[in-house]
Amino acid sequence: MKDQICGEVMQRIHEEKLKWKRRFDAAHRHPRNFSEGDLVAIERVPGPTGMSHKLEPAYRGPYIVTKVLSNDRYLVEDLPDAPRTSRRYSGVLTPEHMKPWCVLGPEADWVDELEEEPEPLRSNELSGKAELSDTNADAFE
Repeated sequence: MKDQICGEVMQRIHEEKLKWKRRFDAAHRHPRNFSEGDLVAIERVPGPTGMSHKLEPAYRGPYIVTKVLSNDRYLVEDLPDAPRTSRRYSGVLTPEHMKPWCVLGPEADWVDELEEEPEPLRSNELSGKAELSDTNADAFE
């Protein structure tokens, strides 16, 4: 009898643990994975200058992930060709303080649209009179 009650209690405890684990996992996301050679931006930690940091950028970069460490830690360093200061940056960071650096590749077709020259205005477009388009003209008559 005592073994049966203990078994039921253990079963209920296990079910409650599973319920709370599902609830926790639903509210928390898994950390982002980076690999060696990825370009990342890291969170800017404002120093105690007494000045407002509201308008400063939230992230700085790009930096490069040079080594993947255990427990979701990454060794991040300055780019080899572009140190920001006289001292090179090197630090161990977690993914919640990093985000991927945005690099536009050749597949970014909207850049081509920006390079096209706009069409010149025709003389009737410079008349200064407001005109209704054909589709909307019927609605106001």
